[in-house]
Amino acid sequence: MPQTTTITATSHPTLFEACETISHDAGAQAGWPSHTVPAGDLDAIEAALATLTADELDEFCVGDADEMEITAARSPGLSEAHQLLGEFFENYLPRPPLPEDTQ
Repeated sequence: MPQTTTITATSHPTLFEACETISHDAGAQAGWPSHTVPAGDLDAIEAALATLTADELDEFCVGDADEMEITAARSPGLSEAHQLLGEFFENYLPRPPLPEDTQ
């Protein structure tokens, strides 16, 4: 199993916001206190994401795939962020418990 780590709005605010945006767009419940993400150089990813405006971050997270690729190509940190967020979308979206799991 790949290594993961937990982020919060305090530890990595821009990366956390990106995960929240992806979660909400995918129909998963947003508003979690933390997110599990693949392990990586999260400080470098955070710094790269922090260079984006709010609109650029939104487009980078849930916009057109071609635009995401163009933004990712701007720096190694954004390229790594693009890969991590894709993996987050595919494998780590928060899932609410099934009704039978809450009884």
